[in-house]
Amino acid sequence: MSDDRWSGQQYRENSDPQKRFALKGLERLALLGSEIVLDVGCGDGRITAEIARRVPAGRAVGIDASRSMIAACVENHGALGNLSRKPSDHA
Repeated sequence: MSDDRWSGQQYRENSDPQKRFALKGLERLALLGSEIVLDVGCGDGRITAEIARRVPAGRAVGIDASRSMIAACVENHGALGNLSRKPSDHA
């Protein structure tokens, strides 16, 4: 079941510390560019989008339990390609 206490817009406005932390972690990864990377709890998709840029011959998959977060992800990053527009009811 989805937990929709989250707001994708509010998350984006207040998640800069999380983004900085995640980007530091990404810098430590020795990505070759062909990996398949799973971003669990992807939120609004900012980090998933950055991962996708770093694996151009691979794939970045973001999942989140919140329908509003998935909606924000698709709204902000849907042009990246295979982003799901319908979150699972089993999340």
